[in-house]
Amino acid sequence: MARIFVLAFVLGLGYFTLFQTPALADVRKYPGSGDYVVLLHGILSMGNAMVPAAEYLNKKGFYTLVIPYPSRKISIEDTTRQLLSPAIHQHCTDPSKRIHFVGHSMGGIVIRHYLANHRPSNLGRVVLIAAPNQGNELADIFRNNSLVGKVFGPALQELGTDPDSLPNQLGPVNYDLGIIMGKAPRIPWLSKAIPEDDDGVVSVTGGKIRGMNDFEVIKGMHTSLKRSRAVFYQTYYFLKVGSFNDHPPKREIRKPIRFQNLRFPAAMKQRGR
Repeated sequence: MARIFVLAFVLGLGYFTLFQTPALADVRKYPGSGDYVVLLHGILSMGNAMVPAAEYLNKKGFYTLVIPYPSRKISIEDTTRQLLSPAIHQHCTDPSKRIHFVGHSMGGIVIRHYLANHRPSNLGRVVLIAAPNQGNELADIFRNNSLVGKVFGPALQELGTDPDSLPNQLGPVNYDLGIIMGKAPRIPWLSKAIPEDDDGVVSVTGGKIRGMNDFEVIKGMHTSLKRSRAVFYQTYYFLKVGSFNDHPPKREIRKPIRFQNLRFPAAMKQRGR
């Protein structure tokens, strides 16, 4: 019975993200005088998922770039080789600026794979948000389910918790890395799949990596973390300082979020979503 509920939960995530951006969607750029920050969304998300974070960091002075990719269509390796690497080469052209990275969920694994194979000489700091850095238990459960496989695509086979999975093959890091994980109220039928504290999708301990600089746990569900004011502030603080703030100012984490450039695909507008 628990497996049936988890299956419904997973397919439900897929239903609400059917209108994913195409492979060659344009990079969204928010010019600023400071360093570059490259932002990547997670699996099943649309290309505008990281726009709120990009706008927040841009207001703090960074030159932010949101790079969309078809997370349900191609593998992580193909994403780094075909999309991320060319986009960075094309848009991050000023060698005097450092290149920072921020990734949510699977976007964090894409970033780790990119840095393991294409590390830029002007690499700055990296923040991974709710990334399954040791693989994901739900991928273990459903990797042989053809229906779920159609929803999630090649990534389902790459994100398991076994030693040979892509996240575990990437190993420890040797750059400035901050990790933010979410902790949500326990979902009874999901707790059998993820027995530890989790955000509803990824366990808290499953986000840890050897070599990381700092680790922060913030209350929130997996998908909500990419729009959390507390996450935005801690991301900004780490990019500037190299650690998280143990005493974040309340005015920074409680102010309402305003989305200036968040646009939805026409197909979703037509359906009234």
